Amino acid sequence: MAKREIIAFPSEINDFAVAALHTIEKPERLAWLIDNALSTSFWLSSIPITDTRGKLSSEHPFFNFKPENEDLEFWLVSDAGRLFNSKPKADYLLVAKGDNAKIKLEMWLKPLNLVASISLSYILQEIQISKLIWLTWLETYTTENNILGKDSSLLFTDEQN
Repeated sequence: MAKREIIAFPSEINDFAVAALHTIEKPERLAWLIDNALSTSFWLSSIPITDTRGKLSSEHPFFNFKPENEDLEFWLVSDAGRLFNSKPKADYLLVAKGDNAKIKLEMWLKPLNLVASISLSYILQEIQISKLIWLTWLETYTTENNILGKDSSLLFTDEQN
């Protein structure tokens, strides 16, 4: 797979709000549970985030939801503790960007905490979010405007550390 260089992004990392979710659910099942709890409609991306740092590579599927009539966009990223290295290790990251993204995520966590299979959820601090350099890539990939192309993926390598 060819390594892609992305030179400029339309956003800064601090434009995002991120929540960590801890659950044993599979990605598709968690997206379905979130859709039921919040009346959303997340769709699965055909391009996973690929991380090849270290000896093992990993792919992280993600789901996207853009509500109509709101200047917000959401992503559910399967993490498995690799894209966001913290303790406790998050299984998923729920990412929001747009007007009042952090407030909206905080509102969403209340009903999500009632979902029996989600054991823990919390909003990340800005210092933690600033380390997630791949966040701006999510914004460039949408169903209407995929500037990276259908066969590309976000690729992390040891050279980028």
